[in-house]
Amino acid sequence: MPGIFISYRRNESAGHAGRLFDRLTARFGEDRVFMDVDTLNPSDHFATRIEKAIATADVMLVLIGPTWAAQADRLARPDDFIRREILAALRVECRLVPVCLDGAAMPDPAALPEDLQPLLRSEGAVLRHGEFVRDADHLADSLAAFVRPSAEATRHGLSVALSRAGWPLSWWAGLVRRTSPRAALAIAAVPIALCWTLTVAGAWWHGQRGEADDFTQLQVSDNAVKATAGFLTGTVTDEVDRIVEDASVTLTNLDAGRDSATTTDSSGEFTIPYEAVAATSKSRLELVVSKPHYKKYRENFVGNALRYRRSLHPDTEVAAHAP
Repeated sequence: MPGIFISYRRNESAGHAGRLFDRLTARFGEDRVFMDVDTLNPSDHFATRIEKAIATADVMLVLIGPTWAAQADRLARPDDFIRREILAALRVECRLVPVCLDGAAMPDPAALPEDLQPLLRSEGAVLRHGEFVRDADHLADSLAAFVRPSAEATRHGLSVALSRAGWPLSWWAGLVRRTSPRAALAIAAVPIALCWTLTVAGAWWHGQRGEADDFTQLQVSDNAVKATAGFLTGTVTDEVDRIVEDASVTLTNLDAGRDSATTTDSSGEFTIPYEAVAATSKSRLELVVSKPHYKKYRENFVGNALRYRRSLHPDTEVAAHAP
């Protein structure tokens, strides 16, 4: 049963009507769009078939070209088919959508017979030759609010979407095209559910391994660093207090230009001897902790008097404290 009826004058807008018909049938299905030349059979009675199509339509698109309003004398004739189509739509309270073609303006109400003037109270649309695809798709989007696509159109849309998604989803597209609409939905659900399952499983495995998201901040707890017996020791965690192993830890004597590096063990702990960087009680020292996919931790202090100053960004420089 047609959901969209296209009303047009052949001598003015047959080309636009044909292109629009093709676009709308691809979106909603061939049995959802009515256009006299493409939809009527040779044996059909023209007037009767058209009136039945209007009675079952959800919306009528009235194509208005540059000379549509200028033919007002034709619109006043009782046998004019455009007049009969609009009046039939008004009788069954079918939605009317005037569609202006290639810059055509909405007619002046005074130029139309009084019984056709309700057409001008409806919100209209435009179709421009240079922007036809965009305008037609915009019109189709607005029609989708009250016109349901056919089962065939739904199946075709699923098939196209799976084909464009690439392998392995594209493999299912052929199955969708060859099955019933209900089976097509079920088939399409299988690869979608499979992809969702793999995504969730990957996220779970990622979490089980304790891997950090990109740019998680490293930190050394305030009470976890000790400078005793000539060693600097500490425990490295991330911003949610998870232990971070295999992190690179570098201690630099900014005055002497010497540094020493190590890595954290499975408990997130590290130990660096002060003598490795020739540190004294007045040496300006810098501690840097880094690991791929984490933000660097950077701290400056003097001798063994730790003064915490963390960096929130991996490339931020922190000035050393004066001795």
